[in-house]
Amino acid sequence: MDIHSGFGFNEAGHTPSLLRDIIASFRNVTPGGAYIMAGVPAYWRTSEGDADRNPEFLTVWLNEVDAISPWTIGRYSSEHEADLFAENRMKGDSELLKKRADEGFRKVDYVPVVFPGGSVRDRDSVGRRFDYLIVILGVQLVTRELGMERD
Repeated sequence: MDIHSGFGFNEAGHTPSLLRDIIASFRNVTPGGAYIMAGVPAYWRTSEGDADRNPEFLTVWLNEVDAISPWTIGRYSSEHEADLFAENRMKGDSELLKKRADEGFRKVDYVPVVFPGGSVRDRDSVGRRFDYLIVILGVQLVTRELGMERD
């Protein structure tokens, strides 16, 4: 079960209590249990940037869900920026989850978002057409997103 609706994002207007109620509802009505994966802000661990400033969201992520998937689309646009993001954000995220699991707390899986790019054709709000291209950086960036490449 994926709860990927923008919970915990800055200015979304949701509360940790609402999120807990939704998670509990899914768990209560799913025969055999539910695996809850939450799409979380990229800065979920530190409650800054795109994350709601309410520190209680961190408690929800660490104690109520089975997996988190930080939303990283748009956080970097080059291999170098992906490397910096992995070092400055993802490493700390993974270390926190591993440490807590090692200490006997609930195990929470970490599922990175992988977005290799694409092209989009769209119209703006007054109907003018514009084209833009999200640069496809290929396998090198995808492996960096997955944290698989080691120098």
